[in-house]
Amino acid sequence: MIIYRFLPFLYISSYVVILFFVKQLQLDSSLKALSRFMVSFIVLSPLFIINRDKLKTKNHKIYFIRAVIACCAVLLTYRVYSVLPFTSATSISLSEPLFSALLSFLILREQISSRKWIMLLIGYIGVLVSMWPIDFANKYLVMQGLLILANIVVSFNSVIMKKLSTNEDTVTVLFYSYIYIIPLLWMVNAFMGNNLCCSEVFTYQNMKILIPIGVLGGLNNILMIFSLKKLPVSTFTSAQYFRIFLATAFSIFIGECISIKEIVGSIIIVVSSAFM
Repeated sequence: MIIYRFLPFLYISSYVVILFFVKQLQLDSSLKALSRFMVSFIVLSPLFIINRDKLKTKNHKIYFIRAVIACCAVLLTYRVYSVLPFTSATSISLSEPLFSALLSFLILREQISSRKWIMLLIGYIGVLVSMWPIDFANKYLVMQGLLILANIVVSFNSVIMKKLSTNEDTVTVLFYSYIYIIPLLWMVNAFMGNNLCCSEVFTYQNMKILIPIGVLGGLNNILMIFSLKKLPVSTFTSAQYFRIFLATAFSIFIGECISIKEIVGSIIIVVSSAFM
């Protein structure tokens, strides 16, 4: 069980790197999401071919619902990260373990101790500190609100993935996640009138970023599913606090400024998540 606890940290590391690369892509957020999943699916295709005997399921309805939720989560997240400074977005994203713990208790009936409930409340205070003062004239306020909404949606996604990974093989969950998510993202892009021409999206400059994103995205999804198969949702998501250290390093690397309130808010969230 101890070795499994390192898996969420590997998941978080790959996830932060993906978000950093996504921020560098000069594409619409919905196109970023679609191209990321398409490249990841191509990268993972050999795994699916080798394990084709495992690609059977009776849970198509659940996979479809999960795909809708995952699409909402990734579209909101990519949109917000394209606008907000990297560390600012990450500090607010640290509210995700708090929502996940609450939803895992309500839906999966995972036991949460009194200490965890207290840490949940402290964590919400940290989120408010990161956003304080709440200025309705602030151009980033809407994006901050959307990111909190994205965190709630991601938490629902984690709960559903936990349910699926308990009963199905990792390869099965991975395969049907892509099979349903990619067409949904394609329809979103078509509805928005985005140019879906491969020669326009998969340019040499974009592919230099999309290939690492695709490889990391495939690894990231495997780590997520396998971690949720072995660990409670609250334990898996509590490793999210590791994000802030990586995000801070990336922000310093690209020359972004980090405010005191973001540092204080992040510390509060880190403490609450670490003791959950």
